[in-house]
Amino acid sequence: MADLVIVTDSTADLPPQVLHQYGIEVVPLKVMFGDEVYRDGVDITFGEFIRKMESSGTVPTTSQPAPGEFAAVYERILQEQPDAHIISIHLSAQMSGTVHSARLAKSMVNEEKIEVIDSKMVSLALGVIVLEAAKAARAGKDKEEVLKIIDHMIEKTRTYFLVDTLDYLQRGGRIGKAQSLLGTLLHIKPILTFNDGFISPYDKVRGLNKAIQVITDSINEEFGKNPVSCAFVYGTDMELFNTFYNKIKSEVLFEETVRAQLGCVVGAHGGPGIVGVICYSF
Repeated sequence: MADLVIVTDSTADLPPQVLHQYGIEVVPLKVMFGDEVYRDGVDITFGEFIRKMESSGTVPTTSQPAPGEFAAVYERILQEQPDAHIISIHLSAQMSGTVHSARLAKSMVNEEKIEVIDSKMVSLALGVIVLEAAKAARAGKDKEEVLKIIDHMIEKTRTYFLVDTLDYLQRGGRIGKAQSLLGTLLHIKPILTFNDGFISPYDKVRGLNKAIQVITDSINEEFGKNPVSCAFVYGTDMELFNTFYNKIKSEVLFEETVRAQLGCVVGAHGGPGIVGVICYSF
């Protein structure tokens, strides 16, 4: 079987060492502060992004890669590895036009050698799908086997995350203004998840400890006694992350596959105070 190369975008939020270890190619999205344009994770780090957002008072916007940017990556891969096939896995088409750009690039380069997948997720929920696909490719599984693993991951992966404020999601059009205001007034901790490619409410409770308890109970109910893999994502609040992680660790028997800090694009839409856990099993 020809080599398989896994491509994703920067919203997968995978750590650089993981990308390097498994040969995962990344096409960056962009964040903009007015006329200033930065490639996510290339021209600006998450820490730099947060400092700039706080100091400038400017609301950052984001942009998907152009088809030509994907095409350039695909062409380079196929020039370097003429026998390779490419599986390109990206954030939800309900949240971004990134998948559409990748599909246009596929038609520009080589329809037969490139598969473009809508993960229906974003951030490390996308990242774990990419990671497991890359692990399978590295282990010598063929394209059809890897595609089956991706399909399984998209269907079975469960994501639970908390945000410290709904303002960022409201500002980006991900939730309504009334819902954002209600959460602020009532000190509600919304637990969010993904549903058919959208960010959706999973539960709403008052208080951080109760919210984390709902998540741990949900993981145990969903996976029972089956072995479960968990990945963890965090923003800037490490005290919150440690509380979140230690509570889950005390009540859920899991294997940790990866932990990562948010990237700039996800941080722009969800805010820096995110913590989340992504769970899956084979």
